Amino acid sequence: MRSFTLVTLLFLLVTTAVSAQATWKFHHVIKASRLGQITTTRKANKQEQEQVQEVPKVNGRIIPLVWRDDSTSKNHAFQLCSAKLSGVITLEKGVPVVDFWSIGSDAGITQKTPPCISMETDIKDRKFQLDLSPRETLGDPTRVVSVPFRAWPFNVITVPFRIRAKYEDVPTTVTSNIGFALNVGHMRGFSLITNRAITNYSATIGGFIGLSTADLKKAQYKDQSQYVSDQTNAALSYGASLILARNNLGVVLSYGWDHSLGTKSSQWIYQ
Repeated sequence: MRSFTLVTLLFLLVTTAVSAQATWKFHHVIKASRLGQITTTRKANKQEQEQVQEVPKVNGRIIPLVWRDDSTSKNHAFQLCSAKLSGVITLEKGVPVVDFWSIGSDAGITQKTPPCISMETDIKDRKFQLDLSPRETLGDPTRVVSVPFRAWPFNVITVPFRIRAKYEDVPTTVTSNIGFALNVGHMRGFSLITNRAITNYSATIGGFIGLSTADLKKAQYKDQSQYVSDQTNAALSYGASLILARNNLGVVLSYGWDHSLGTKSSQWIYQ
């Protein structure tokens, strides 16, 4: 019978600083289809006509993306020239600001009707942000928008206990020896953004590898005649994992194997 180790409920113990340093290519994905339709009206007088654009109302799904003209302190609605763009959204004094990644020539232009942004858009006096204006009365709800994100995280996880499957006459057992492992995976999630905070919810699928210990006791020997005394060997742990997290704290569900290192390792029933 092939032995294996089932590792469950591993708590992710990574501080904010470590998580930030170990995340590669974290970015929000802003799709053109999520921006909604821009309503355009015209103001006329004797000398000129001014085109005024109204930003779609926030309803959770619609992303109220605008660009702010620092020279006039006005917000302007716009569309994306491509189907989607990547960037990072942060809060600056209660305003969600979007730092778009560099747009390449392969972004895929789907429309050229202005106003839309592309690799040729001038950003000298412009700041891209989400128009989540503060509430006007206490009865108004807090404006919330959901934006998806992607990343490749590198995390250190702890293994507080293991559930080992039944092996011949040895029943299913639970061991509590602590191990540490490096976890690498692909993260997908979404940010709930308000003018107060950005809260991230994510799921990461990946693999882990690390060190732990293997207790070789008489009951865990394949050949009982080979037993001399109890011993503890170092062990290599590896397998696949699923991390469910809120910001930098989460729960890890893993399925993997322990490989004992050292003398008598071949006699260990879980090898």
